[in-house]
Amino acid sequence: MNPEAEAFLRASAPLVGSGRPARDTDLPSQIAAALRERIQFGDLKPGDRIREVPTAAEFDVSRGPVRDALRILERDRIISIEGRAGAIVRNLSVDDLRAIFEIRAELSAYNIRRAAEAPNRSAAQLDALQAGASVLAAIAGSSEASVSDYIQVRRRLGELVSRLSGNDYVGRIMLEFEREIAVPWAGVFDKPRQKTSSAAWRRIARAVRRGDGPAAEDEGRRIVLDSLEALLKRRMA
Repeated sequence: MNPEAEAFLRASAPLVGSGRPARDTDLPSQIAAALRERIQFGDLKPGDRIREVPTAAEFDVSRGPVRDALRILERDRIISIEGRAGAIVRNLSVDDLRAIFEIRAELSAYNIRRAAEAPNRSAAQLDALQAGASVLAAIAGSSEASVSDYIQVRRRLGELVSRLSGNDYVGRIMLEFEREIAVPWAGVFDKPRQKTSSAAWRRIARAVRRGDGPAAEDEGRRIVLDSLEALLKRRMA
């Protein structure tokens, strides 16, 4: 992992709690989370098969927990289980992508505006948000930093915004949407897109710090819709 990303994630972890929902504490959920990250980081791609026996051997478990993990991923609409073909990483349709990203855009706008306007905000969380945005920009400018570094830091920024907004409910909803778009994420965050997105996060961090709700809301909506546009362009290329 990129040293700056690792240091930021370690330093900011106490500010967001564990960052892991209760559903990820049992064995099938842990396996599902590991597979989800491989999909999100681009190690598993749309159309790839996830085979039970090799996966069970890798995690040193029986096929039962793996089968339960695959059901979790199917429920999250990340894979489809197709009879004898087994588990296959899904490829979301254009209509599904539009719907998911447009809803996420409004949730993001709402959440980030609340973070900017919330009373008694934590100075430590505000500092971490700005620091993380700077780390994101450094990752975007590094040819050696991986897409997984970028995604993990970007995810932490989302967690910080949710904590600043004081609305864990919206944060949980956004996490569910993030689970569903795990498949296309790695493809969206090439280096040019990372640079655009990290610049937007720096604007978000500044708007949140100065308490500018309208600017924060606008940036929160735009960053998601820009990701949608980038993804659709890639689909049509």
